[in-house]
Amino acid sequence: MKNKIYIALISIMLILLQITLVDCIKICNVKPNLMLVFMIILSFYAKKSDLFFGGILCGVLQDILASKSVGIYVLINLLICMILENNKKDDFVTGVFRAFVYSLLYSGLVFLFCFFPVTIREFLFMCRGLFLYSAIYNTVCFIIVFTLVKKKRKIRIL
Repeated sequence: MKNKIYIALISIMLILLQITLVDCIKICNVKPNLMLVFMIILSFYAKKSDLFFGGILCGVLQDILASKSVGIYVLINLLICMILENNKKDDFVTGVFRAFVYSLLYSGLVFLFCFFPVTIREFLFMCRGLFLYSAIYNTVCFIIVFTLVKKKRKIRIL
């Protein structure tokens, strides 16, 4: 129960950062997805139930902010959490690879679900540009946050 409270507080703090400060650090009109980075880091240190709780909570908070697509972010986050749970490896290189691949997957799913009637040409154009930049940005954020969490891991939070 204590872990779920920490996860809820961190999720609320991250969604507030996402809507306020992250707009200031966007590059090429791309901003990092702190909720996705949080879920990937949570997959390293949390139990399965805490990971799914974090995914659902992050999805609900994102759905509240993006009111045009109710339930889409919960569905996408649950899918990402299921994949993360099945790929449990605790080394840094695997984490960086997971952050990059799951950022691409997340961006693609959000684009397909929110803007469904798209052509293959539009989708490939988005993959080449925006999705790739977003994945690189999320991976850099993952590296920074993961190294900070790894250093502070002596204090057990999750």
